[in-house]
Amino acid sequence: VIADCTGDNAGDSVGPTADGFETYGVTGVALITFITLAVPNPQIQANLIVWIFGMRFLMDFLSGCSFFVNQGLSKVLYKNKKEFDFEAPLMHLIIIAAVFCISAGFFMSYLLLSDMPDTTLWWKLAVIISCGTLAAVLIPEFTKIFTSSKSKHVKEIVAASREGGASLNILSGIVAGYFSAFWTGL
Repeated sequence: VIADCTGDNAGDSVGPTADGFETYGVTGVALITFITLAVPNPQIQANLIVWIFGMRFLMDFLSGCSFFVNQGLSKVLYKNKKEFDFEAPLMHLIIIAAVFCISAGFFMSYLLLSDMPDTTLWWKLAVIISCGTLAAVLIPEFTKIFTSSKSKHVKEIVAASREGGASLNILSGIVAGYFSAFWTGL
């Protein structure tokens, strides 16, 4: 039983990481393919591909820096506390990384693309990337409505587990899951 639970937890941890990395790789390949097919000028192609790799490196580096900034912030905020909201440090990390990445993304885009024939391209592409980064901030917040230990839905599942046994727990979990899938899907 312990080995099975350990395997389940490892799979739950590794699976999303692998999915995230796969998405990261596939989108890069798709963007490079799109640029080579849609942009006729080889010099502009080269500039855009350098920009893609520059932005990817920058975002990876700043995400790592954000981890250490968040670690320091968490030590200051939670060092002497016996109880705290365990979701808060993760949300702080996401916000710190987003602020770093968005601000540096505009700067890097300006450095790499400001001399393109379309002199407004640098900020347009920076805005597009920023929208994706903002989505990465908002999606966990919307998800917490249904999955946070303080959410009404999770409290209902806990109450069902206490009062009704396994069957009511399962039904309550299914209802909460369908409800969250419906509203998140909208």
